[in-house]
Amino acid sequence: MDGSLEVDPQVDIENHGNAGNSKIEDGPCSKNDVPEVIVETKQDGAELTAPEIDEKQTNERTLISVQKVRQSLSNLNRTADGLTCAYLNLIINNTDMKSAALLKGYIHVQKLDLKNNMLEETSDLGNMRHLTELDLSQNRLQEALSIFPEPSNLRKAVLTANQIERVRDLSGFMRLSTLVMDDNSIRKMEGISGLQFLTVLSMKKNLLSSCSGLEELRMLRELYLDENRICSLKPLAVVTSLEVLTTAKNRLKDLAGVQTLQRLRKLDVSSNQIPTLEDIHHARSAAFLDELCILGNPLEQVLHFRLHTVHLLPQVTTLDQQRVGEKEKVLAANLHGADAEDLRAIRKKWFPNGELDDGGGAILPTSAGMVASDGSDSCCEGPPYLQQDFEQVLAQANREAHSDGISGLAKFLSKGCSDHLTLCMRVWSWVARHVNPPDQTWQVGTPVFLAEHNYLEELVSGVSGMWSERVTWLFREILHCCDVPVVLISGYCKTENIWPGERRAAHNHCWSAVQINKRWRLLDIAWAAQRRGHAPFYISPEVFINRCFPLEAHWQLLQEPIGLEEFWKLPMCSIMFLQSGLALVDPTLTDVVTLEKGREGGPTPTLMLQISAPHRFRLRHKLLDADHIHIEQSEQPMLFAKTSEDDSRTLHELWTAFPSYGTFFIVVEMEEDVPVAVRLRIHETQDEIPLNIYESQEVDVFRLKVVVPPPEPLDPARPLPASPFTRIAFQESSPTVIALGCKLAQLVEERAPLKEA
Repeated sequence: MDGSLEVDPQVDIENHGNAGNSKIEDGPCSKNDVPEVIVETKQDGAELTAPEIDEKQTNERTLISVQKVRQSLSNLNRTADGLTCAYLNLIINNTDMKSAALLKGYIHVQKLDLKNNMLEETSDLGNMRHLTELDLSQNRLQEALSIFPEPSNLRKAVLTANQIERVRDLSGFMRLSTLVMDDNSIRKMEGISGLQFLTVLSMKKNLLSSCSGLEELRMLRELYLDENRICSLKPLAVVTSLEVLTTAKNRLKDLAGVQTLQRLRKLDVSSNQIPTLEDIHHARSAAFLDELCILGNPLEQVLHFRLHTVHLLPQVTTLDQQRVGEKEKVLAANLHGADAEDLRAIRKKWFPNGELDDGGGAILPTSAGMVASDGSDSCCEGPPYLQQDFEQVLAQANREAHSDGISGLAKFLSKGCSDHLTLCMRVWSWVARHVNPPDQTWQVGTPVFLAEHNYLEELVSGVSGMWSERVTWLFREILHCCDVPVVLISGYCKTENIWPGERRAAHNHCWSAVQINKRWRLLDIAWAAQRRGHAPFYISPEVFINRCFPLEAHWQLLQEPIGLEEFWKLPMCSIMFLQSGLALVDPTLTDVVTLEKGREGGPTPTLMLQISAPHRFRLRHKLLDADHIHIEQSEQPMLFAKTSEDDSRTLHELWTAFPSYGTFFIVVEMEEDVPVAVRLRIHETQDEIPLNIYESQEVDVFRLKVVVPPPEPLDPARPLPASPFTRIAFQESSPTVIALGCKLAQLVEERAPLKEA
């Protein structure tokens, strides 16, 4: 060889002057990848059918020929081996080409663009062993990259807008780094697990129902799965190399699986079915997440949605295509009480006696003059007012609300009210009886009112937010029309479906504070609605904090506010538990108890719970497993109870023996005999005899999570401790001992060793 260049004799270079220099788009998500949708019509204006459109496009296409192929060559340059010159680019668009037979001889082509043809098979492209970029979009292919032998140097393949239903094994394309298969009919991610160097994968507009199948792609950086049917991102949890993930217009309900994607920089989950802020908290672990788009999800209806999202995901700098400014970050932090400690210190120093009262609606902490109601002004509450033709009052109020809106409703309910307390009770009762609470009060998009009162939905039209936010807003607006000060409070709530040991990353509830007689009451109208109005109107702040924690600490109305983690660690006592006078004997008890490690062959771990209660209440407890399923009593009893009484209260000792190690839940039920008015009439004498009949009502009032650790190995040098049941002093005449009989003695003597869960 003398180093001179030779032109490949297979390539005709005479007619290359008309060849274009177009190039394939670099990004898989370029607008050029998405064909423009044009509605074809006839001369009479009627739309063309699919066969007619196909025939028209065929007639408009250029006939493929050898001359056409030669004119489409461009980029004369050195071949891959550097020994000769050849045309490296070939672009053939909008022709009637159905196969690649005419392209067999062009073995040196590296970039091949065959968009918008009529290709049905591509096996003849196997001769192009130096191919690096291939665009086969807008053809009629039914299988992905059916090329034999596979070009081992292929780096990028675009197969957009074909008829592909399945993907064969593509492991032969060992160097493929970008694969675009948008707008096809692919139902399953298969055949791509062997692409170890794949960094960009786009499968938009397909029929995918799952994103599993990518577990082996350790170098995948960008994944585009928009407009599919995907319901979960959990299969992507192992694809930790992802930096860009777009799954817009799918069926996602949460972001579970994103928490392990530490390198993620951009996430687009817009137009899905994500209902609450809690469902996006998984993204908090993605420390480098810079750009997030969540528009078009139900959660954007939450009150102050953007500020809450900024607080929940502080690492995000671009939210819904808008830059997050410094002002927004400050507002988001203050909305969650970030300034509470500083304000409390300032006001405590300069206004120690609560002199500050500007009367301008400012939200002030306890030290600045906010005084909580002690319930002493509630003597007018109760049956006397509520039983006086109240149903007729409610019916008339509905008519006023339907005709004159909130102002008319407020005006009617205020008639005859001598004070704000009576008025507030009327509004409380009207709202609680007419709204329709869902299973979870933080849901969005659900109707506010009962079906029979759906004509009242116009009262809250245009008001977005969680169900509890919309109901509380309605309660506030009615009272505002009557000049009663009311403030909406957002925060965390221990609802019935939250168990001990669980936490919420985002707030899930809304309630209100009402100022009556210059004192503030905390009122949870959403909770009252769940109980159809049968809820206490006055709850002290000390009791209220066991269920609801406000984002702004001063709305605890406590002299010494507690922190969020301290709130979650409080024992899970219901409002009824505390309002009924029940109390835990152990003041240090938290929501989760971890027992000491037992020893193999030793006694079963046990726990004794002490609760003090008035005489009229009876308590019993049950044991649930980690999945909240009730564990039935076996031949070997696990639950025992002992009571002792004094003049006014009963001390309940609730003992639990755990069948194995693991996680358990203890649920305490309160049983109360409620008097029922019954009169017995004797037919012969027509006399009526009053009967003292009581109806038993049971309700869960306390929950406790218990963790029983695995036992330690048996050490012969250390003697086993005795069972704690041998030290229980039961009264011989107590109902407990009579009910248990000899089973208790059998338990003490023959307690089985600890079993594995």
